[in-house]
Formats: sequence, structure tokens, C-alpha cells
Amino acid sequence: MSDEASRELTLEVGGPELIGHLILPLRVRVQGVDAVLISADAYDGLLSASQRSVGVRSRIERDPEIKNFVDERTATQELGVILAGIVHRFGEQRAPSLSGLHRYVMARRKAADAVTNPKRRRRAPRGSR
Repeated sequence: MSDEASRELTLEVGGPELIGHLILPLRVRVQGVDAVLISADAYDGLLSASQRSVGVRSRIERDPEIKNFVDERTATQELGVILAGIVHRFGEQRAPSLSGLHRYVMARRKAADAVTNPKRRRRAPRGSR
């Protein structure tokens, strides 16, 4: 038996007249395990999105020389000057975009702030208020 066949489950929801009225997602319990039934298209979309975001690191984090270069200069130089230094020293091919550099620096500051001020109240994300 193949892996695909062994994972197949037949769900009977009633007669053929109910199939057209099945509203997804559908919460179900299968052998004591809570599950959600979604369309194959929705599953494929979720799977694709999860694979894109797993382990994603910035261009700066993937290049240790550039990461060290940036980390050594963020406290004393402006981002434009740092970026110009990266281009001069490492070339345009290895240089991040200015917006990528900004995101990296802001993430580092946020992480450092969380360590130095662990009890500081954080603002709620936009749209969740």
C-alpha cells in the first residue's frame, strides 16, 4: 500500500444532496483527534506559504562577513553610509537593498530591546486593537 493510499480517509456526510452544501473548513474529530477539513486548494496554499517562511533568513544573516560589517557600524554610522561601504568593499552582487538593511537593523534593535527591557509593554500589532 502506498503512502498516499494509507493516508486516505473516506468521510460520509450523508446523501449526495448534502455534498453541495458542505461548508469548509469543517471541524471534525477522527479517532479522538480534533482536525479541520479544508479544500485541497486551501491546503496547498498553506503548505506553500509555510515552506516559504520556514528558516528564512535575510541576505545579511546569510553572509557572515556582511553581517559583521553591519553589526560593527550600526551604532556609529547611518544606513546609507553602511550600504555604500558594503558596495565598496564587497561589491553590488553581495550588497543588500537599503530596505533590507533597514529591516535587519530594526530587527536587531528590537531583539536587543527585548533583552534589556523584558518587562517593557509592547504595542499591539496594527489591526488588532
